[in-house]
Amino acid sequence: MTDQLLSAFFEDLARAMDYWVDTVAETVEAPDGSRPWMEDLEPFQRLSEALGGRTEDLRPVLARRCEA
Repeated sequence: MTDQLLSAFFEDLARAMDYWVDTVAETVEAPDGSRPWMEDLEPFQRLSEALGGRTEDLRPVLARRCEA
């Protein structure tokens, strides 16, 4: 039973991290302030400008950091 719970926990954690990576990448792609947790929009806008709106490079970096 414990192995099943632990496995389910890590599956849930992996899904949450995938969602986090997608959400951050989408927010940098279009930083419009529509996310409730975006109190300060400016850093997202600067990052978006620096990346030219291209998040294909951002997603692997964030995903890799989540694996560490």
